[in-house]
Amino acid sequence: MPIAHHLGQSDEAPNVQLAYELVQNSDTIGISEIAAGLDDQNEKIAADCLKVLYEVSYRNPMLVSAYRNKFISLLRSKNNRMIWGASIALAQIAPFHREALFHELDEILEVYRKGSVITVDNCIRLFAEIAIGDKEREERIFPILIEHLSKCRLKEIPQHAESIAVCVTRNNFRTFKEEIEKRSSLLTDSQKKRVGRLFKILEKGSRNNHPNNG
Repeated sequence: MPIAHHLGQSDEAPNVQLAYELVQNSDTIGISEIAAGLDDQNEKIAADCLKVLYEVSYRNPMLVSAYRNKFISLLRSKNNRMIWGASIALAQIAPFHREALFHELDEILEVYRKGSVITVDNCIRLFAEIAIGDKEREERIFPILIEHLSKCRLKEIPQHAESIAVCVTRNNFRTFKEEIEKRSSLLTDSQKKRVGRLFKILEKGSRNNHPNNG
C-alpha cells in the first residue's frame, strides 16, 4: 500500500490520497491491509496506517467501524500520535458503537484527562456521541461534559459546546446553557455570537426529534 513511509515521503499527502481512494472504491480489503499495519514495529509505518484509517473515518466511518477494539487498544499506546489518532477514529465511528464504547468509558476518561489538545477535542465529541439515545448513558456522561465546559480554556468553549450539542435535549438544555453563560462575560464578541447562534438553533427545537428525548 502506498503510504507515505513506503514512498519515502515525510508529508501526509500520500496517506490522505490513499484514504480517498479506499473510500471511493469501498475497498475493505485494502483497508484491512492498512489496519494490519497498525501492529508494525516501525512506528512511522503504524502512524501512517492510522492516519489513513482516520482519514477514511472522516469520509465514511462505516468502512473502519469494525476496528473499534483496535482503536481502543491504541489509546494505551506510549506514542501520543497514536493516541490522538485513535481518538479521532473513535469519535467518528461512535454512532455505530455507543453501548460498546460506554463500557470502555473509564479507560477513555483516563485518556481524556491526560490527553493532548487533539485527544481532548475528540474525546469530547466521543462522549457526546455515546450519550445519545439512552438515559443511563446520558446521566453518566452529561455531567462530565458540563464539568468540562466549566474548566476548559475560554477559546475552546464554542467548539466544545458545538460538539456537545448533539446530545443536548429539552431535558438538559437549561443546564448546558447556564454552564456556558457562567463564563460568557469572559468570551470575546465573536465567541459570544458563536454560542448565541448555537443556543438559538437548540431553542428552535432542531434537536427535539433526537432519540434522547423519547
